[in-house]
Order: sequence, then C-alpha cells, then structure tokens
Amino acid sequence: MIKTWAHVEWASEKPDVLLLEEFESTADNFVKEEGMVSVFAYAADSLSCTLDTTLQQLHQYIMTDHNFFISPFYNG
Repeated sequence: MIKTWAHVEWASEKPDVLLLEEFESTADNFVKEEGMVSVFAYAADSLSCTLDTTLQQLHQYIMTDHNFFISPFYNG
C-alpha cells in the first residue's frame, strides 16, 4: 500500500474555494482509484470558516492536534 502526506500552503491571502474544491476532488479521486492512503495537512490558522467547511465536505476524516473524527459534512 502506498501512503502519502502533503502539507498544503496558500499562494495568496484569499484562497479560491472553487480551485480548492477542484484540486481536492481530483486528488481524492486519484487516491481512491489507486487504493492509496493520503493525508492532506493544512494550518488551521490559514483557513477561513468557508475553507474549513469545504475541506470537511471533501474529506471523510479530520484530524487536529487534539482530535480525530469523522467529518459531519463529508459528501463522499
């Protein structure tokens, strides 16, 4: 099994939610098709409420410094 880890940083002050959705969906589909396990890491202080909710809609599992839980917003 292949396992990956990616730390994601923004190139702008206001990340584009639609671009994020496209990137995350494409990456998630690839990971699923290839039977991989992948972790995407984001700095919480760089996420607006909209971006945080979008990420929780795109990822089934959420892990913070203190918690690991199934996303209540996941649309998989």
